[in-house]
Amino acid sequence: MDDCCCDRDDLDKISKGWSIAMFYSKERLRRVYELDDAQLGKAVEDGKLVLETLCLFVHACIKRGQY
Repeated sequence: MDDCCCDRDDLDKISKGWSIAMFYSKERLRRVYELDDAQLGKAVEDGKLVLETLCLFVHACIKRGQY
């Protein structure tokens, strides 16, 4: 990993931030669209969770000019 643009601490922070964003994104999808477990599973399969998580992650975890 010597040629990676981020050090290990940054990668750990990114991983933790992504996990937190994914949790809250899943809960938000469930709440906003009133999804049951099956519908939430389908939304995850359709990529809606990734889009929601990415938006939340960028907004909450990455500061301007950080990477």
